[in-house]
Amino acid sequence: MNRAQYIERPARMRHKRRTLRMLDFYSDPVCNLPTIDEAVVGLARYHLMRPYLEDGDVLEWSSDTALGWAIRRFTGQDVNHTGGVIRMRWYEGSAGDRVFTPEATERGMVLTYLSRELRGYKGRVYLLKLKPEMDNYRSKIVRAQLDMIGVPYDFGGLLANAFGRVSMDARRYFCSEGIASSFVEAGALQIQRKAPRPGEFYRWGFFMPRVRIY
Repeated sequence: MNRAQYIERPARMRHKRRTLRMLDFYSDPVCNLPTIDEAVVGLARYHLMRPYLEDGDVLEWSSDTALGWAIRRFTGQDVNHTGGVIRMRWYEGSAGDRVFTPEATERGMVLTYLSRELRGYKGRVYLLKLKPEMDNYRSKIVRAQLDMIGVPYDFGGLLANAFGRVSMDARRYFCSEGIASSFVEAGALQIQRKAPRPGEFYRWGFFMPRVRIY
């Protein structure tokens, strides 16, 4: 199969009718990611992709909820939530290492088991894997995200960002704002005047083509 058939295109780059048909996986020797049949979904898909998740990678979520639909409708993107990836390597040797996702929720910036978040989740989840040249930033991104745990949620920023651009605020975060701030704190990204929205991270040029993991 042609490699190009697997490359995930951001919503704005696809057909003008803005169909949300998503080609799930690509095959690329540089990315070293497997090609998985589109029929494999849910936790079965996640468990196949889990070994390829690394510190500092980004997760993008597209939920089958009214709120998720509303956010996508206003932003013009096909995802509505953004989180990160942190692996706790010191668990290795017992039940295996743990994969956590740092994310901004209504409880503030939290750190949760990714598998627990996925259990029963209705929707799709995509991986934005950092390119190899970004490997030196991975640990710095993780440290920045851990420092954010407990920061309150930016409800006002979320609402305002649906209708227009808002400035980044280090005192509180909504989802994509928190992840973007961790890249700034790590020195991987220049200070952003305006907070990014879910689905806009590919513009930085830091990531391989996104792939569906759930």
